[in-house]
Amino acid sequence: MSKCWKLISVFIIVFLCTTIKVSAQTLNCNTYLANGSVGSDVKTLQTMLNKAMKCNLDVDGIFGSETNRCVTSFQAKYNLDVDGIVGPNTCSKLNVLVGSQEKPSYIASNKALAIGNDINIRKSATTSSKVIGSLDMGDAVTIVKQVGDWYKIKLSNNSYKYGYVYGPLVSRNVIVIDISDQSLTYYEKGKIQQQTPVVTGLQNSHDTPTGRYVLKVANMQRGVTLRGYNDDGSTYASYVDYWMPFITERGIGMHDATWRSTSEFNTSTYQYNGSHGCVNMQPSAAKQLYESITTDTAVVVKK
Repeated sequence: MSKCWKLISVFIIVFLCTTIKVSAQTLNCNTYLANGSVGSDVKTLQTMLNKAMKCNLDVDGIFGSETNRCVTSFQAKYNLDVDGIVGPNTCSKLNVLVGSQEKPSYIASNKALAIGNDINIRKSATTSSKVIGSLDMGDAVTIVKQVGDWYKIKLSNNSYKYGYVYGPLVSRNVIVIDISDQSLTYYEKGKIQQQTPVVTGLQNSHDTPTGRYVLKVANMQRGVTLRGYNDDGSTYASYVDYWMPFITERGIGMHDATWRSTSEFNTSTYQYNGSHGCVNMQPSAAKQLYESITTDTAVVVKK
């Protein structure tokens, strides 16, 4: 073969490899996408849905009614929760079907939070492997590396030094509200970005509901008057600068509480002078969190 043809062959191989690498797409499963979401992640979602479901969506980066319809059809087809929310399970299924199969051996950050209860920790990266421990919602783990769809994690107080958890069951972008500690911790890409004291719902009367939720950017608002009823039947109207609802149907979210003194943000106020269910924050902390959230984010409320 002449030198010319050798050079042409090398160029073709490099071009093809480069093209394949650029065209391969994988959806980020550490974020939540839903009706109202916008941006490059939505464009990736729409492209992958068109491949998986042939929905002929406009790849415009806007999660509207047509994208929502395609998402729910996809979820129904693959026996997922039909909620229109592209969370870890829906995302993982899309990646397996049409995403890039290339996985990084190591990840950039080494922290993740459990976003479900009774999550099995296994001896190796397979569901048939021996269960050697478990995680509860909000538990933090230290990740050693990624193995396919699994995370290898460090263990403590266990006869095994390492274990494995299924990737979609933990998240590196999450807000954890700990009722017992009366604290809020915001993790972004596995790193703690903010920790602050809060006041949650009045204990045994208006408890902030525990569980896993999603804070949608589209629902966040500046300058809102929250209205409701007190226990005696009277009404209240509380103006807040930063409103971040995560249980919209019940009007429960995080917000600044200018009417509370700094000393009220402790571990006991919620037991006798808690909120109506919302998560009260100091104004500066609420502002910081509000301005930090740029994409739909998991919210875990635990006791």
